[in-house]
Amino acid sequence: MSNRPWVDHYETLLLGSSADGDTVERVYRVLAKGYHPDNDRSGDIVRFTQVREAYESLCDPERRAASDAPYETDRSRLCRL
Repeated sequence: MSNRPWVDHYETLLLGSSADGDTVERVYRVLAKGYHPDNDRSGDIVRFTQVREAYESLCDPERRAASDAPYETDRSRLCRL
């Protein structure tokens, strides 16, 4: 188990948890293009890295399932507040 804090990959990609794989890929490509370090106007290596990590997590079914478990737990906790 990783000691890294949980990250809401859906929020990073500005998506809902019901987004299908094609939508995840389309949104990733738009955001990656905008944040790519070679983009003189809006390049941002930190955001680009976050977007890439979110995409890599959500495009793989096993990694997405592992990411969804804490997402649902966190979402349930917030709904009770």
